[in-house]
Amino acid sequence: MWPWEHLAFAYLLYSLFAHTVYRRSPDGAAAFLVALGSQAPDLVDKPLSWTFGLTPTGHGIMHSILIMGPLLAGALLLTNGRNRRLVAAYTIAHLSHLVGDLIYEPLLLNEPLIVGRVLWPVVSLPAYSTDQGGLIGRAAVYFFRWIHHLATQGLTPLVVFELSLVFGVIALWVYDGAPVLSDMVRYARAD
Repeated sequence: MWPWEHLAFAYLLYSLFAHTVYRRSPDGAAAFLVALGSQAPDLVDKPLSWTFGLTPTGHGIMHSILIMGPLLAGALLLTNGRNRRLVAAYTIAHLSHLVGDLIYEPLLLNEPLIVGRVLWPVVSLPAYSTDQGGLIGRAAVYFFRWIHHLATQGLTPLVVFELSLVFGVIALWVYDGAPVLSDMVRYARAD
């Protein structure tokens, strides 16, 4: 999944959770933690692999349900009140990243389910075959493959799904009051 897809998926899940459990839209603090949690696994694991070569793939400690699952559950148990809501926002977003990495390719690309992506260090996936220039180089390779796919394949069902997810969640975010952005506007007007 692309970063914006992870963010959209995480926001969708947390917004549904907030409306169901708290009977209100996410606020700016929760939305910010959703954004952070949706990106954290890749922000840590990709550089560890692609730049520093510490893990064979970009699915390491932050993608591991064996490590992050107990840590996130413990954080939820140790908090209360407002903090519990914020920890829940981060936790839902982080776990949505892992779920997204598991189900995206099997559901949308008809690829096999690779549960090992979230079982590090018990399961270590095969190392990447070649070095593609560290973090920036590998990200560029994936991005230009995606652009090539868009240019040559047009609006495939996958692209329609990706666009629908992102634009649908933007509409949900606006419905929720544009958390984070609305907080920044209120803060700027207060000066």
